[in-house]
Amino acid sequence: MCRCVETIRLCDGRWDDLSPHDRRMDRTRRELFGATEPLSLRRVLTEAVGGGCPPGVVKARVEYDLRVRSVELLPYRRPEIRSLALVCDDTIDYGYKFCDRSRLDALRASVPEADDVLIVRRGLLTDSSFCNIALLREDGRWITPERPLLAGTMRDRLLESGVLRPGTIPADELHAYRRIALFNAMNGWGTLSLGMEALSDGR
Repeated sequence: MCRCVETIRLCDGRWDDLSPHDRRMDRTRRELFGATEPLSLRRVLTEAVGGGCPPGVVKARVEYDLRVRSVELLPYRRPEIRSLALVCDDTIDYGYKFCDRSRLDALRASVPEADDVLIVRRGLLTDSSFCNIALLREDGRWITPERPLLAGTMRDRLLESGVLRPGTIPADELHAYRRIALFNAMNGWGTLSLGMEALSDGR
């Protein structure tokens, strides 16, 4: 079975809250690989950073199955996203954060003129190729798809804090929204936000 991965943001050697990543990693290890004992990302990252961490924002990439198989510390630069295209895949399934992103990458490559894609499954928006999304309604509420491809750790935090509300977002009703935000563990809330004019239909 394909390995899975956690990506964690470090800034000058300090990492964001690890508990959501621990919970997802242990759930994945239990459900996919039959693990019975938890792993500690704090221990894993402390050992990795002990060898020296690049300054600034760093992406810690932890690849694992039953056990942690590798840890990479990679300098991170936020991507520039100025345009998004809708693409359709009614059968895509990415409920676990697999290392194999070939299907997501193929969808992104299918519209080369756009910086990223918004994946439509059975008529509803889900995620971009690498971020969870939320759309701003006319009433000022931010709505995130209640059935994303992957329930990200940043998404969970924003739902818990009340910043976002879950809901269905039909691809044919985007006129009801004013902006779209993209976010994940590496790109916090408010760092990637576009007006709806940045969207095109690549389906």
